[in-house]
Amino acid sequence: MLRRLPTLVVALSSLALEHLRDENHLVDTASEHRPIQKALINWSSYRDIIASWVRPGILGFEARWFPADPSIDRGVFVLTIPAQPEESKHFLVCEMIGEDGSFPGSVGVPVRNADAVTWMTGEALQSLIREALWWRRQGPNLAGLGEVNQRTTASEGVVSERCRTIERHVGWERTPFIALHAIPAQPLTRPDNFYSGNGLRGRLASPSVLRPDGFNIATNAQVEVQPDGSLACGTRRKVLWLSQDGFLTAAGAAIGDFLGWYVNQGRLADQPVALNPRVTAEYVLEFCRFFHRELKTCYTGNWDLWLSIVGFDREGGVVLGRQLGQALGPHAHLTWRDYSYQFQPIAASADRRLASGESSGSDAYRLLVELYALFGSPPDPIPYVVNGEISEQSIVPPLRT
Repeated sequence: MLRRLPTLVVALSSLALEHLRDENHLVDTASEHRPIQKALINWSSYRDIIASWVRPGILGFEARWFPADPSIDRGVFVLTIPAQPEESKHFLVCEMIGEDGSFPGSVGVPVRNADAVTWMTGEALQSLIREALWWRRQGPNLAGLGEVNQRTTASEGVVSERCRTIERHVGWERTPFIALHAIPAQPLTRPDNFYSGNGLRGRLASPSVLRPDGFNIATNAQVEVQPDGSLACGTRRKVLWLSQDGFLTAAGAAIGDFLGWYVNQGRLADQPVALNPRVTAEYVLEFCRFFHRELKTCYTGNWDLWLSIVGFDREGGVVLGRQLGQALGPHAHLTWRDYSYQFQPIAASADRRLASGESSGSDAYRLLVELYALFGSPPDPIPYVVNGEISEQSIVPPLRT
């Protein structure tokens, strides 16, 4: 049957194929076809169109007639397209045909999943372009790219494993969450005060925060020594984890009473959770403040910051409300039903890396830019931004004297 072929098969006949969904099959299967006259098919024309419209070129595709007997003048013409190398993807269709048969000059990126084909959204395509432009701008900075790539690949594995460990530690296997990580370019030697109540262990238990009742990284849970010697504390809403080599992670649950605080009133159980941008911005800044104050002073070399989103397709999914980044007035009651514009995440789980900068505010802003990009959103709606940084004073205004 067609569904069992390991390649994509396009069959041309005098009538579009009839399709049936058999109760024992997960995909549609062909139920009928009618042969077409061989004289009506111009293989070179199809070949030229594919070569002209698709970028990059498709490797190994071929054309065949069924039946192959040259004495039979009617049959089925099949284009067979083998699986393409991963490094060639994604493919760009350079001509799109409108419903009226016109050629409006648009382009599209098809993405195949089993027997279905979806088209990449404009937001997802823009995100890929933005990432490619970032790499192009690096120019001479890529001289040590091989070493950087090796370190990035190793760090990516460490980050993924930390996220899985957090899931098990606090039972978040069904909970979407955001995790923020700081990793030194060279593993640190364990500080003498690592396990001290007056040292790093004590700072994890009671980090200095902007607002004691705000949306910070403090878990108010007991710090426990893990089997590998790392320190961890966590609740159903927040986790804080520090390894002996300086690897730091803070994770916050994307649920209605934490990263989605207040704005999910009226949300039904099967509807997506909306992130509160103001809560999320404060939480990201608090992570960066702790990192700069407690760890970056221990090692003056390069640090990588990582942003992970995990399970954003769980529990109805996660969305980002654009207008929620604006200040809410004292009598505002903006709830889940009031959203006029929502961003859907491009991926359910993803990791993004950037090099730490000079200040906690700039690092927080750049991490949020990456988060918004994972929703296909520009950075414009990010709250508390002043001169390219998340401003502490915007969150906690100075007291008037």
